[in-house]
Amino acid sequence: MRATVVATLAGGALALSALAGCVHPPKVFGLRHDPTFTYESLDSGRIAVGGVTSIFDDPAHSPRTRAGSESLLINSLREAHPLLQVAPAGAVAAEFGDKAHGDLLDRYGRVGELDSASLHEMSARLPKLRYVVFARIDANVIDSTETVTLDSTNKEHTELSRSRTMTVGFNVYDMSLRRSVWSGQFTQRKGSSHNYDEPRTLLAAVVSAVLDPHEYPAPPAEDRVLRPIFDAFAQSLPQSSKRRM
Repeated sequence: MRATVVATLAGGALALSALAGCVHPPKVFGLRHDPTFTYESLDSGRIAVGGVTSIFDDPAHSPRTRAGSESLLINSLREAHPLLQVAPAGAVAAEFGDKAHGDLLDRYGRVGELDSASLHEMSARLPKLRYVVFARIDANVIDSTETVTLDSTNKEHTELSRSRTMTVGFNVYDMSLRRSVWSGQFTQRKGSSHNYDEPRTLLAAVVSAVLDPHEYPAPPAEDRVLRPIFDAFAQSLPQSSKRRM
């Protein structure tokens, strides 16, 4: 948890509010793109979502939560590439069986990539698929910030904000080459805030504290942060030159 107290004039308070309201696209790190992974190869083959895992081992990342994340990723891929054939994780699980598929996701969740033995097994079990994408939630951090500002009349304004920052790593595996042909990490932060103006008199301040205590907002839900990450990933995959124009 992080707390910051800032005293400034009214003009500064307006600037802080504007900054808090800015929405930035996800940032990408460590992008690696194999030259064999092109729009033509993607367009002529099929891609499947192998699964969305998490580095965190807790009830919040249950199979039901994972299925919801996988659906978000499928929707992002289909919207960014309307003509692309995208198979759901269920199709991969059906070829492996639930236990074998669960073991595969566990390995990816622990390491963040698949070894050669896993890739050989996938290639043998998924002969009709060219590409399989796996994603892992590498970070999920909630921050709380308190910002106190003073206007020109010394009236106090308090902003309580809470943000969620998530980082997701991706790997796209080519079943014919049995190796990763695209990998990278995307980071996105979203926040929400509650704003309070302090009454001028001590009595009014006490009454306000009792009747309307300052509370932090709930952090943004995970799917609100994951969706722009998945969108950015899908849009970063090879596209036709006509679409990029």
